[in-house]
Amino acid sequence: MDMIAIDLDGTLLNSSSQISEENVRAIKEAQEKGVEVVIATGRAEFDVRELFRETGLRTWVIGANGATIHDPEGRLFHATPMLTEDVRDVLPWLEANGFYYEACSDEWIWTQQEGRSLLQVEIDRIKSANPDVHIGELEHAIE
Repeated sequence: MDMIAIDLDGTLLNSSSQISEENVRAIKEAQEKGVEVVIATGRAEFDVRELFRETGLRTWVIGANGATIHDPEGRLFHATPMLTEDVRDVLPWLEANGFYYEACSDEWIWTQQEGRSLLQVEIDRIKSANPDVHIGELEHAIE
């Protein structure tokens, strides 16, 4: 095996949004055997680095749902940003239609003012449709 690609939320991270010691050891063991470990996530790269800060893990990160790729040292390898004119068209439409969205840069994540309330509405919808779902995990993810 040459490479392992791993998602974070609901896969590598536990219900407390942390990586377990067992998973840290497994990744380090794979790396010692020459396997390239890649984190592939919807999160921004800096968010992944913060999660890994105390673990000693250094991996490739495919972040922002594929919009960025960073090497294990945190250097940008590739990015596919949205064109400014597309952003100017899309963001007002999303806001006008009540959609939740996030815009990411290399250092921050921005969302509209009522973003948390929109997320709470979505959690309420999920609760209604799926009474057995663990809402606490979703609420923790919002925080």
